[in-house]
Amino acid sequence: MTAMIPFFNLTLLTLLYGPSHVTGRGSSDGPPDPQGALATEEEALGRARSWLKAHPCHQYKDTAAPGEAHQRTLALALVDPAFFDRCSAEALLHVRELQHQLLVQLPTTAEKGQLALHVLALSASCQPIRDPRGRNLGVLLRKKSSDPVPRNRFSEAMQLLALCSLGDRGRKLMDEAMANVQELATHNPAAVMDSLAVNVLAAACLSDNELGERSTTVYDALRPVARLQQPDGSFGNVHTTGLVTQALVAVDPEGQHLAWRRQDALTNLRRAQHSDGHFGGLLATVQVAPLLAGRTLADLASHARVFCTSRNNVSAATREILSLFSQVTVRKRTVGRSQ
Repeated sequence: MTAMIPFFNLTLLTLLYGPSHVTGRGSSDGPPDPQGALATEEEALGRARSWLKAHPCHQYKDTAAPGEAHQRTLALALVDPAFFDRCSAEALLHVRELQHQLLVQLPTTAEKGQLALHVLALSASCQPIRDPRGRNLGVLLRKKSSDPVPRNRFSEAMQLLALCSLGDRGRKLMDEAMANVQELATHNPAAVMDSLAVNVLAAACLSDNELGERSTTVYDALRPVARLQQPDGSFGNVHTTGLVTQALVAVDPEGQHLAWRRQDALTNLRRAQHSDGHFGGLLATVQVAPLLAGRTLADLASHARVFCTSRNNVSAATREILSLFSQVTVRKRTVGRSQ
């Protein structure tokens, strides 16, 4: 029996994604058949990819659901890396959905978590990192991320991943990710697994999957989580199992440093797949489907550089961010000299 989502994690996910994404409402078919034949990873990936591509039709069946285009776009880019660079009619449909959602949600771009999701989706889909008003969302996110109130470790990790996807590798960002990892490691691991996992993924992304001397700190933080793996391979519900497995794959893919069972986790996730391809709703599918393609959120570190023919979406944002930092530095030096 799948464990329930810890209340602490459920609250964070509901705030960031909305209740329908966490509970899986809006899925048209029934739960997976535990007695049915288990699909291979390739078959499961194909089903998930097809479901994600068809999802614009599904989301309108649940009128209470908030916009989902940014999450769907991000998942599609990870499971089919060249999908958006091909600029097919099918890809353009998803880009238009993403742009429409951004236009509708303009008032909510002040929320750092949602802003980070938009930046991630635009970067992963090879689009300019701008809203319909022409604002550079990368610069806007960098400004907002400097405001420490209110604290939400899950949202902070998503912001760090978004900046990482734009090519930002500032030491300060890495220090923030590692500080979150160390702080979360002091809590009950069952209560903070989601937040810890996504901060580990942010650290892996910002280090281009080369943690170096920081690896020991990350392993120490994840070790209690690895011990929570169930006999069936899960770490709780499907979403949490997907996120934790992503983090473990990103930093210890062969299980050389942590006692965890990768194949059991992946098998458990495949058993959760519904007949039409999803894993209990969009949010769970976003966390699980990339694993079937051998990818994680940490791979956003090089996604745009490798899979987007035009690098304008990344380079423009990075140039403006660096320009902003340069202006701040010059002002500080000027003030210092005047004193």
